[in-house]
Amino acid sequence: MRGFFSVRYPSLLATAAAIAGLVAGAPLSAADYALTPGPVRLYLVETKQEVSWASGGDTLKFSSSLATSQAWKCSGVTAGVAAVQATILRVLSTHTGPGSQHNFDSAQAIADGVSDPLLGHLKALDGVTLTFAINQTTGATAVTGGARIADAIAKRAPNLTDPSAPSPLATQAQALYSDANLSRTWTQLLARPTAQAQTVPLGEPLTGTLLRTWTGDTYTLAGSVVGTAVLAREPATVTAMVSAVTGSGTSALGADGWPGTASGTLSFTLTLDAVTQPVIQQHLITWQIARLIPGSAEQ
Repeated sequence: MRGFFSVRYPSLLATAAAIAGLVAGAPLSAADYALTPGPVRLYLVETKQEVSWASGGDTLKFSSSLATSQAWKCSGVTAGVAAVQATILRVLSTHTGPGSQHNFDSAQAIADGVSDPLLGHLKALDGVTLTFAINQTTGATAVTGGARIADAIAKRAPNLTDPSAPSPLATQAQALYSDANLSRTWTQLLARPTAQAQTVPLGEPLTGTLLRTWTGDTYTLAGSVVGTAVLAREPATVTAMVSAVTGSGTSALGADGWPGTASGTLSFTLTLDAVTQPVIQQHLITWQIARLIPGSAEQ
C-alpha cells in the first residue's frame, strides 16, 4: 500500500511524504534565496498527521508526528543553484490513538535492547546527510542521498517469517525516500511566492489538481477536482478517493536570505472503498520548517 493511506493507522513512513503526495509543483519566485557558503544553520522540520473516522458508533482518532533537527551547510553556488548538505541530527516521532501509544527518540538508548515495533525503523534517518540543490529563484530543490535511508530501513526491519525475503518495509521505503519523492517534498517546503495562481497536480498515486494562490508570503490551496488511486488490487481491491481539499501556508526569508519559517496545513476527506462498506476518514496534516537559534548565521 503506497502513500499515507491506511484503514487502521496513518503510516509513519508516509507521514513524512504527505506534503509531497498531495502538493506537487513549485511556484516561481518574486524574492530569491541568498544561500551562500558560511556558518552551519540549524533547522527543525516537523510534520503531523491527524486521522479520524466513525466505526461501530465510535469515532476513532489517531495522531502521528515526525520531527527532525537538521544542520545545513552551503558548500557553494553555481548558476543560481546552491549546494546544501543537510545532516539529520535527531529524530523524534510519536503515534497515539485507541490502544496505541508509541514514542521514539533517536537520542535515547533503546530500552532493554528492543526497538519500538512501529517507529524503531526511524533510527535509520539519524545521522544521514542529504544533498540539496536549491534553485535560489524558485525554491525548486533536487535531493540526493535518500537511497541510504531506504536501505537502512530495510535492514532494520527484516522479514521475520522469511529472513531471505525482502523487508516488508522495503518497497514503501524505496518509494518514499527516492530522490524524486524527496525532491518533490522539499520543493514544496522551500517554495517561493508567485503573482500567478497555479494549477498544481496531485502527487502519485493520486490523479487530480489543486489551485494554489499566493498573497504576499502566504498561500491557499483548494481542490475542486477529486483525486483517486488504487491502493491494492485483486483479490482484495482497495480504492481511495480524496475530496474536499483545503489548505494554507506561509513561506518567509530570514534576514540573511536563508529560509526562515515556513508552515502549512492541509485537510481533506479520504474515502476508502474495499469489499466491505466504505471507510470515510478526515485527515489534517500540518508541517513546519523553522530556524533554530536564528541569530547563529551572523555569529
